[in-house]
Amino acid sequence: VSIGAAGASRLAYDVHWAWKRLADVLPTVRGWSDLGIAFVEDPFPSESPRLAAELRARTGLSLALGEDVTGRHAYRDLLREAPPDHLRLDATTAGGISEAVKICSLAAADSIPVLPHIFPELHVHLAAALPIVEAVEVTDPAREIDLFWQLLVDPAQPVDGWLAAPTTPGIGVTIDEAARQRHAVTEETITA
Repeated sequence: VSIGAAGASRLAYDVHWAWKRLADVLPTVRGWSDLGIAFVEDPFPSESPRLAAELRARTGLSLALGEDVTGRHAYRDLLREAPPDHLRLDATTAGGISEAVKICSLAAADSIPVLPHIFPELHVHLAAALPIVEAVEVTDPAREIDLFWQLLVDPAQPVDGWLAAPTTPGIGVTIDEAARQRHAVTEETITA
Protein backbone atom coordinates (compact mmCIF):
# COMPACT_ATOMS: atom_id res chain seq x y z
CA VAL A 1 0.00 0.00 0.00
CA SER A 2 1.34 3.44 -0.84
CA ILE A 3 -0.28 6.54 0.62
CA GLY A 4 0.26 10.15 -0.26
CA ALA A 5 -0.43 12.66 -2.97
CA ALA A 6 1.46 14.88 -5.36
CA GLY A 7 4.71 12.95 -5.04
CA ALA A 8 4.63 12.57 -1.24
CA SER A 9 4.46 8.77 -1.14
CA ARG A 10 4.86 6.61 1.96
CA LEU A 11 4.90 2.84 2.16
CA ALA A 12 2.45 1.01 4.42
CA TYR A 13 2.02 -2.70 5.11
CA ASP A 14 -1.46 -4.27 5.17
CA VAL A 15 -1.44 -7.49 7.20
CA HIS A 16 -5.21 -7.95 6.78
CA TRP A 17 -5.62 -9.71 10.18
CA ALA A 18 -3.19 -12.51 9.25
CA TRP A 19 -1.15 -12.42 12.44
CA LYS A 20 -2.52 -14.40 15.40
CA ARG A 21 0.15 -14.28 18.11
CA LEU A 22 2.43 -11.41 19.04
CA ALA A 23 5.34 -13.72 19.92
CA ASP A 24 5.30 -15.13 16.37
CA VAL A 25 5.79 -11.75 14.66
CA LEU A 26 7.98 -9.78 17.07
CA PRO A 27 11.30 -11.22 15.80
CA THR A 28 10.39 -10.19 12.25
CA VAL A 29 8.95 -6.73 12.82
CA ARG A 30 11.30 -5.37 15.49
CA GLY A 31 13.56 -3.83 12.84
CA TRP A 32 10.77 -2.40 10.70
CA SER A 33 10.77 1.00 12.46
CA ASP A 34 14.03 1.75 10.61
CA LEU A 35 12.36 1.17 7.22
CA GLY A 36 10.25 4.33 7.29
CA ILE A 37 6.96 2.43 7.04
CA ALA A 38 4.03 4.81 7.49
CA PHE A 39 1.99 2.20 9.34
CA VAL A 40 1.11 -1.48 9.67
CA GLU A 41 -2.57 -2.01 8.88
CA ASP A 42 -4.83 -4.42 10.76
CA PRO A 43 -2.09 -6.73 12.06
CA PHE A 44 -4.40 -8.85 14.22
CA PRO A 45 -8.10 -9.76 14.02
CA SER A 46 -10.30 -6.86 15.12
CA GLU A 47 -11.44 -8.77 18.20
CA SER A 48 -7.83 -8.56 19.48
CA PRO A 49 -7.18 -4.81 19.78
CA ARG A 50 -4.92 -5.27 22.82
CA LEU A 51 -2.51 -7.32 20.70
CA ALA A 52 -2.25 -4.38 18.30
CA ALA A 53 -1.62 -1.96 21.17
CA GLU A 54 1.07 -4.25 22.57
CA LEU A 55 2.68 -4.56 19.12
CA ARG A 56 2.99 -0.77 18.94
CA ALA A 57 4.31 -0.54 22.50
CA ARG A 58 6.99 -3.19 21.88
CA THR A 59 8.07 -2.10 18.37
CA GLY A 60 7.23 1.59 17.98
CA LEU A 61 5.42 0.84 14.72
CA SER A 62 2.48 3.06 13.77
CA LEU A 63 -0.79 1.19 13.35
CA ALA A 64 -3.87 1.66 11.19
CA LEU A 65 -6.92 -0.13 12.63
CA GLY A 66 -10.65 -0.36 12.18
CA GLU A 67 -11.71 -1.06 8.60
CA ASP A 68 -14.09 -3.84 9.65
CA VAL A 69 -15.45 -2.20 12.79
CA THR A 70 -19.18 -1.40 12.67
CA GLY A 71 -20.90 1.56 14.27
CA ARG A 72 -19.64 4.51 16.28
CA HIS A 73 -19.91 2.70 19.61
CA ALA A 74 -17.52 -0.03 18.45
CA TYR A 75 -15.17 2.65 17.10
CA ARG A 76 -15.38 4.47 20.43
CA ASP A 77 -14.35 1.24 22.16
CA LEU A 78 -11.45 0.74 19.73
CA LEU A 79 -10.25 4.31 20.30
CA ARG A 80 -10.32 3.72 24.07
CA GLU A 81 -8.79 0.25 24.11
CA ALA A 82 -6.13 0.49 21.40
CA PRO A 83 -6.00 4.01 19.94
CA PRO A 84 -4.56 3.63 16.44
CA ASP A 85 -2.20 6.08 14.78
CA HIS A 86 -4.55 6.06 11.77
CA LEU A 87 -8.21 5.09 11.93
CA ARG A 88 -9.47 2.93 9.08
CA LEU A 89 -13.13 3.53 8.29
CA ASP A 90 -15.52 1.98 5.80
CA ALA A 91 -18.84 3.79 5.55
CA THR A 92 -20.38 0.75 3.83
CA THR A 93 -19.94 -1.37 6.95
CA ALA A 94 -19.82 1.31 9.65
CA GLY A 95 -23.41 2.42 9.17
CA GLY A 96 -23.39 4.80 6.21
CA ILE A 97 -22.15 8.32 5.61
CA SER A 98 -23.91 9.87 8.62
CA GLU A 99 -22.38 7.30 10.96
CA ALA A 100 -18.99 7.75 9.27
CA VAL A 101 -19.14 11.49 9.97
CA LYS A 102 -19.80 10.75 13.66
CA ILE A 103 -16.88 8.31 13.73
CA CYS A 104 -14.63 10.93 12.11
CA SER A 105 -15.68 13.29 14.91
CA LEU A 106 -14.56 10.72 17.49
CA ALA A 107 -11.20 10.44 15.74
CA ALA A 108 -10.90 14.23 15.45
CA ALA A 109 -11.40 14.60 19.22
CA ASP A 110 -8.12 12.68 19.66
CA SER A 111 -6.43 14.08 16.51
CA ILE A 112 -6.27 10.63 14.92
CA PRO A 113 -6.19 10.87 11.11
CA VAL A 114 -8.80 8.84 9.23
CA LEU A 115 -8.01 6.72 6.18
CA PRO A 116 -11.22 5.35 4.64
CA HIS A 117 -11.19 1.79 3.29
CA ILE A 118 -11.67 1.48 -0.51
CA PHE A 119 -14.87 2.74 -2.23
CA PRO A 120 -13.24 6.06 -3.22
CA GLU A 121 -16.44 7.21 -4.96
CA LEU A 122 -18.11 7.23 -1.54
CA HIS A 123 -15.25 8.21 0.74
CA VAL A 124 -13.98 11.14 -1.33
CA HIS A 125 -16.93 13.08 0.11
CA LEU A 126 -15.64 12.53 3.65
CA ALA A 127 -12.21 13.76 2.57
CA ALA A 128 -13.69 16.83 0.91
CA ALA A 129 -15.79 17.71 3.95
CA LEU A 130 -13.65 16.71 6.92
CA PRO A 131 -10.02 17.76 7.43
CA ILE A 132 -9.39 14.74 9.70
CA VAL A 133 -9.57 12.48 6.61
CA GLU A 134 -5.94 12.16 5.55
CA ALA A 135 -6.33 10.31 2.24
CA VAL A 136 -8.74 8.17 0.24
CA GLU A 137 -7.76 4.63 -0.68
CA VAL A 138 -7.86 3.88 -4.41
CA THR A 139 -6.88 0.39 -5.52
CA ASP A 140 -5.52 -0.70 -8.87
CA PRO A 141 -8.49 -2.07 -10.88
CA ALA A 142 -6.25 -4.77 -12.39
CA ARG A 143 -5.74 -6.27 -8.91
CA GLU A 144 -9.53 -6.67 -8.44
CA ILE A 145 -9.50 -5.72 -4.75
CA ASP A 146 -12.46 -3.33 -5.03
CA LEU A 147 -14.84 -4.29 -7.84
CA PHE A 148 -17.47 -1.60 -7.32
CA TRP A 149 -15.94 0.42 -10.18
CA GLN A 150 -17.20 -2.26 -12.62
CA LEU A 151 -20.75 -1.11 -11.94
CA LEU A 152 -20.08 2.56 -12.64
CA VAL A 153 -20.31 4.60 -15.81
CA ASP A 154 -17.45 6.85 -14.70
CA PRO A 155 -15.43 5.35 -11.81
CA ALA A 156 -13.11 7.52 -9.70
CA GLN A 157 -9.83 8.27 -11.46
CA PRO A 158 -7.06 9.97 -9.49
CA VAL A 159 -5.03 12.54 -11.41
CA ASP A 160 -1.47 13.08 -10.19
CA GLY A 161 -2.42 11.52 -6.84
CA TRP A 162 -5.51 13.69 -6.35
CA LEU A 163 -9.17 12.66 -6.47
CA ALA A 164 -11.83 15.29 -7.03
CA ALA A 165 -15.17 15.00 -5.25
CA PRO A 166 -18.04 14.97 -7.73
CA THR A 167 -20.54 17.82 -7.63
CA THR A 168 -23.47 15.92 -9.12
CA PRO A 169 -26.43 14.88 -6.91
CA GLY A 170 -26.13 12.07 -4.38
CA ILE A 171 -22.67 10.61 -4.13
CA GLY A 172 -22.01 11.59 -7.73
CA VAL A 173 -21.96 8.21 -9.42
CA THR A 174 -24.03 6.76 -12.21
CA ILE A 175 -24.67 3.03 -12.18
CA ASP A 176 -24.03 1.28 -15.50
CA GLU A 177 -27.36 -0.48 -15.98
CA ALA A 178 -25.95 -3.10 -18.37
CA ALA A 179 -23.20 -3.95 -15.87
CA ARG A 180 -25.72 -4.14 -13.03
CA GLN A 181 -27.82 -6.59 -15.00
CA ARG A 182 -24.77 -8.71 -15.88
CA HIS A 183 -23.83 -8.99 -12.21
CA ALA A 184 -27.35 -9.29 -10.79
CA VAL A 185 -28.04 -12.22 -8.52
CA THR A 186 -31.44 -13.82 -8.84
CA GLU A 187 -33.15 -16.48 -6.82
CA GLU A 188 -32.39 -18.92 -9.64
CA THR A 189 -28.66 -18.06 -9.39
CA ILE A 190 -28.67 -18.70 -5.66
CA THR A 191 -30.41 -22.08 -5.88
CA ALA A 192 -28.39 -23.33 -8.86
